Amino acid sequence: MVPKKRIGIFLSFFLCMMFIMPTFLGMAMVLTTQYSAMDKVDQDSPRIEIRADPDPTTNVTVATSTILADFLSHLIYGVKDVASGQYIESIMPGGTCPAHYDITPSDITLISQADIVACHGYPEMGWLPSLLSAAGRDEAKFAMGSNDIENYTAAWGVPDNAIKYLEILTKKLNATYTTAENISTFEPNRVRYVQNIQGNATELLALASSNSLTGVPVLAMKWQEDFCEWLGLNVVATFDSDETLSTQDIIQLAMTGITSGVHLIISNLQSGTEAGAEIAKQCGAIHVILSNFPDAVPNTPTYIDTITYNVEQIIRGNDLYALQQGLVGYFSNLLTINQVLFYVFLGISIVALAAVGLETVMIYRMRKA
Repeated sequence: MVPKKRIGIFLSFFLCMMFIMPTFLGMAMVLTTQYSAMDKVDQDSPRIEIRADPDPTTNVTVATSTILADFLSHLIYGVKDVASGQYIESIMPGGTCPAHYDITPSDITLISQADIVACHGYPEMGWLPSLLSAAGRDEAKFAMGSNDIENYTAAWGVPDNAIKYLEILTKKLNATYTTAENISTFEPNRVRYVQNIQGNATELLALASSNSLTGVPVLAMKWQEDFCEWLGLNVVATFDSDETLSTQDIIQLAMTGITSGVHLIISNLQSGTEAGAEIAKQCGAIHVILSNFPDAVPNTPTYIDTITYNVEQIIRGNDLYALQQGLVGYFSNLLTINQVLFYVFLGISIVALAAVGLETVMIYRMRKA
């Protein structure tokens, strides 16, 4: 027989377990459910979290180039103001050739924090895919050109083309940030920046005309051809980036420059400048270096600043060519005068020598007589 005392202990233990076990089981079920839900959230969440109607001023947007950064800054903020933080950051510096850019650890850090990366419409090419992958941001991209909107690859240096790019970017922003407040912000910002570009373009064309740039013959790097033609210059021929030009190419371009009487050899800063300098040297033209990205040279933070700088460089180059030709003409005239004087003095010297010789003969004869 089991003692009554031991039966009481077992009964007490059994009753305790009946009350305590459901509590433990309930807690376990709650915890299991919570952890399962957390696991599900982690598994289902995208790597790039973009809210349904995100705020473009709080989402981190990065551009591959300074031209896109400038356009987006004006569309999102209405200005490009680095001091106040109202700007979009660019991966590449302004003076860099996109085809030869080498990504850096700081780029990976920048992209790892980005919600959106604006590129030029070729995300499957070049260094961008590698950078997105290295930063774990393969989905953080919207291409300005070929992806979803339209494929537009014209040179943005021409104001009408820049305005088209702004239109494309505005469509993309409207499709990405879909609240009425955002959409009503982008369009007025676009209109304002377009008006500024158009006003600046009118001033630049007037400046070019007043400085007699219309019809001036030039050789231009191909990325600057459209801009030069828009300005009224006569582009006799174009050339490619430095790395693709052979010595024979440079000689042929210099011969073209000589036969066409070109005033300027126009290089594109981001594509190399040594070939242009050599061509100018060989054909007696003035070498001018333009930029097709903002922030490549001091005091050119925006697109408008950049094209204004480019026009100023062309005007200075053409003025220098005129000065050079004037000096050449002056020294040519001076050389001609010197040549005339040389022959005059030579004639006088010959006559004087003849006179001296005749007088010597006469004196000799007089003494002999």
